[in-house]
Amino acid sequence: MNPKKQRIIQWIAIASSAFLVFFILVAPRSRADKRFSQMSTEEAEVTLALNYMGNGGGPMKGIKILTRIAELHPKNVIAISQLAEFSMQTGQYEKAIARYQNLVDITSGNEKINAQIGLSNAYFMMGDTLKSVAELQKVFQMSQDSLLLQSVKEKINELQ
Repeated sequence: MNPKKQRIIQWIAIASSAFLVFFILVAPRSRADKRFSQMSTEEAEVTLALNYMGNGGGPMKGIKILTRIAELHPKNVIAISQLAEFSMQTGQYEKAIARYQNLVDITSGNEKINAQIGLSNAYFMMGDTLKSVAELQKVFQMSQDSLLLQSVKEKINELQ
């Protein structure tokens, strides 16, 4: 190939690359997610914290955000339930008990039933089977779900 043509091709490739890099640098990073933009600040912070925890990029940063949210908004069910689950996963059963008890106090319906089950599990992990059974009996009285009731009854029988 002719050296002059080769240089022209090289310059075209360099110019094209520079042009492409320029557009990559000035292009918007991503389109705004309409669902995210319609969230309250509190919901957005919870979502951010859960992303930190789930993506392995900084679970402790996510925990700190959730803890701050729970302190500022003591009725934020999502933040408190995530903190309760994290407490269970890390063996901090006393914290889990306090958080699940808080959830039992501030929720109703299925959320309350789930919190009651979590509370029972936390008591069980602490070695207090009497309190664990007592919490399961409350679930038994609150639920209408036959599969859940059967499971709870089996668990109660197992613990007694």
